[in-house]
Amino acid sequence: MTVLPLSAQDTVKYDIARTHGLRLGVDISRLVLPLLYDDNRFGLELTLDKQVSKDIFATVEAGYLTMDSRKKGYHYEMNGSYFRVGGDLQIVRYRFREGRDHVYGGIRYGFSSFTHQASDIEVSAGYWPGAKLPDIPSESLSSHWLEFVAGIKVELARRLYLGAALRGKRQLVAPKSKNNMDAINVPGYGPGADNHTLSLSYSILYMFGPY
Repeated sequence: MTVLPLSAQDTVKYDIARTHGLRLGVDISRLVLPLLYDDNRFGLELTLDKQVSKDIFATVEAGYLTMDSRKKGYHYEMNGSYFRVGGDLQIVRYRFREGRDHVYGGIRYGFSSFTHQASDIEVSAGYWPGAKLPDIPSESLSSHWLEFVAGIKVELARRLYLGAALRGKRQLVAPKSKNNMDAINVPGYGPGADNHTLSLSYSILYMFGPY
């Protein structure tokens, strides 16, 4: 008789429904892009998530990216914006009433709209090395993709979270250039010529509303 109530209490501790407020975050990995690349790359990404059921979180992410790359043989410029929408499934249940860490797997649909252009193009090999080619004018492109996400959001202090996520991306509709120039970097996705790509992201988030 005494064993059954203790067993029931232990089970409840592993299965406590939580109502989170709205979490707003910024991808801090985007803020260090100028330090990691030599192509004057700069970006900003914001993220929102909200618990919609016991184990499901709705997620929206949006950002922009710019590049101004001057290399030997070309000058490439790009700028554009993107968004992702999807959901996350809480994988690990809360063991204690005060636990608020978030371990999840999720899926996103992503869309990007951007422009790019190239100038100062030189032939680097062949019969006429060093010869100049005509500039490639600015054109508008877009891309669609799916993302599969695995990540964690750890509560550092009351309402303040640190997040990390691994993203596997599959391009659904690649950017189609009328000038036969591949997109060096699709905002929010990565190299436009790659049908699959992986990336890591790190974020700081703050929760508003119910706690």
